Amino acid sequence: MTRVLIGFDGSAAARASIVAAAALFPDAETLVATVRTPPPTLEAAALARIALPDAVIREGSERMRAENERQAQEPPPRAPHRSHPPPGWSRHR
Repeated sequence: MTRVLIGFDGSAAARASIVAAAALFPDAETLVATVRTPPPTLEAAALARIALPDAVIREGSERMRAENERQAQEPPPRAPHRSHPPPGWSRHR
């Protein structure tokens, strides 16, 4: 049996890859791995502290945390089951 591993980060391209994989490998066992954006490194944080006011850093950190939480809670889309590839695709590429 064919197995497919798909990395999913919440982006439109990642959503499209799930649909494309379903079309290319309709009978495959598929695992979708959710990938989150890593937090900033300590070096990046130190450089930000030098260049940016505290309020800007705090707001950016809060936005990043909220976005990571939103992505973690959002399930990946379910790919439609197709018995043939979508227009313009070939299984023999």
